[in-house]
Amino acid sequence: MSSSRVLDCHMQMDRYEEALPDLSRAIELDPKLDWAIAERGETYQQMGRYEEALADLSRAIELNPEHTWAFARRGETYRLVKRYEEALADLSRAIELDPTDHWALAKRGQTYRLMKRFEDALADLSRAVELDPKLDWAIAERAETYQQVGRYEEALPTSPKPSSSTRSTPGRSRGARRRTGS
Repeated sequence: MSSSRVLDCHMQMDRYEEALPDLSRAIELDPKLDWAIAERGETYQQMGRYEEALADLSRAIELNPEHTWAFARRGETYRLVKRYEEALADLSRAIELDPTDHWALAKRGQTYRLMKRFEDALADLSRAVELDPKLDWAIAERAETYQQVGRYEEALPTSPKPSSSTRSTPGRSRGARRRTGS
């Protein structure tokens, strides 16, 4: 099995401690390997090691200023540490680079909701669901936002039945995009 598949297995199984040495070794071999640095940043973020995550994600962006996925992940990390303005800036940059990035749109929508910018949140969450009608966590987030603003009828589901996945991290299928730095 190739090292990238081993890494994907570690990540799918939430075995982040086991993924770190593989990522660090790849970075040792090529310190400019932006996808590996970004992936290690995500790993740190999943482990709650936010400062290390931000450092790696920032380094990946420094190496590749067009790295959409790294901007989105750094934005999510900023959101998790309640640095909302920085989160919005990074998520907006990810969306600017890829307007069809439904995950970044939904995460920006979450950020807007936390900032009580409900109309902006609804616009982003609706666009994300339009791009991926089975994005169940975004559908739930949108419904909660409608409830917060008293638009209860709109909170009721009208889209196709959501998928059974409730994980709010980007899918592993994005791995190939990450490694190419787009």
